[in-house]
Amino acid sequence: MQHRNRKNLDEPLGLVLKRYTVMISERRNIPIYVANIVFLFFGLAVLIWLKTRFDKDLNTAIDTTRGLFSREEVLKSPDDVRIRFSQIEHLARQNKNIYIKDMVVSKILISGDEVAVYPFYLSATTPDWKQRLLSKGWRRILLTSNGIPYGAIYLQLNYALLNGIKFAILSFALLLIVSLVVLLLRLYRQEEVITATTIALNEKNQELMRLERLALAGQLTANIFHDIKKPILNLKHAFADILERKQEMSPSEIKQNVENMNQQVGLFFSILNELGIERFVRASNEENEFVDLNDLVERSCNLVRYEQRHIKVVKELADNLPAIFVNPYKLIQLFSNIILNAYQAMEGKGELRIRTSRNNDNLVVEITDTGPGIKPEHLRYLFTPFFSTKDSSEAAGLGLYICKNIVDELGGEISVDSVVGKGTTFRIQLPPPQQLKPSKATTKQ
Repeated sequence: MQHRNRKNLDEPLGLVLKRYTVMISERRNIPIYVANIVFLFFGLAVLIWLKTRFDKDLNTAIDTTRGLFSREEVLKSPDDVRIRFSQIEHLARQNKNIYIKDMVVSKILISGDEVAVYPFYLSATTPDWKQRLLSKGWRRILLTSNGIPYGAIYLQLNYALLNGIKFAILSFALLLIVSLVVLLLRLYRQEEVITATTIALNEKNQELMRLERLALAGQLTANIFHDIKKPILNLKHAFADILERKQEMSPSEIKQNVENMNQQVGLFFSILNELGIERFVRASNEENEFVDLNDLVERSCNLVRYEQRHIKVVKELADNLPAIFVNPYKLIQLFSNIILNAYQAMEGKGELRIRTSRNNDNLVVEITDTGPGIKPEHLRYLFTPFFSTKDSSEAAGLGLYICKNIVDELGGEISVDSVVGKGTTFRIQLPPPQQLKPSKATTKQ
């Protein structure tokens, strides 16, 4: 495990889950940030549309002005010096609007000289009027007839509104960039924390799985003493007999006693090996192998048989089920947990029915008991960590939570159907062997 995640692993599971829940709830605020960004995008689009519309209307105003003065009867041709000053002044004043603040109209003579005709006094008062206008940003529009220029219009355009729109566009763009940067940073930080928390949570789940396996073995060990007590007592008596009568015993008697002791030792280890508790407890999470599902069910029943008492167990195991490549002890832990819960719920009497089958390509295990059932209000919390209907001194509320984690890890599904007073059915569905996810290995420290 990397050092940066060490702190997460040292936290209790409850704190890890709480922090994970808080981070998920914070991620729910992301739509609010996204909505703000969408609003900024919308505002920016509107402003860009307004700028485009302003440019279009401005060009329309310029074209309209050009059209008014393009008629030769207004300025006449270059060789016609007659000018209708009143008409030009009327057109100029009429054409001033929100886009055109002011204008100057000039006539180009046949000699090539350009004189201002509106206002009529401009050429007399300001000889360099043309250079001044152009230096101040006025726009010059040339009027031609048959390719020969006969006049020009100088327009002082009103860019105040356009400048305001440009400023607003720049402001919105900056806000949008800042919002995007803040959102991306927030997403990055949340994703980083959630990733670290998820890793820690997975590590905690693996550790809990191992601890629950130890707790289950410890719970069963107390009942195993009933079976192993007899060979241990026989060994004790055999040793005592040899020590008391060693001077009187013949070599054949000593040999017989040693053979008897050897048989009792063999019986002792046979009981332990049959149960497989040591392998169950010490099983590594990395040990995946091809196993038979029916064999795992049998081994699970055998592991918790000391809790069976007078309960009738009916097994309906399908033939020719395909082998699956998994960690066998995780599935044994899964099945034995559910079977043990059923035994304890039925309190030593009733019937337990275990059925294996194929549903299309999926492998299905159904475990049904005739116990008291589970209340509807408890069903939704059944796989929640630390939830238990038993007394807190009897159960930590992690068994079914771990069962669901095992099934989820394999890519399967687990469901519960229960009727109060009639019993409960757990249905475990595993994907086809070729799609079954191998059990994840616990990260070693």
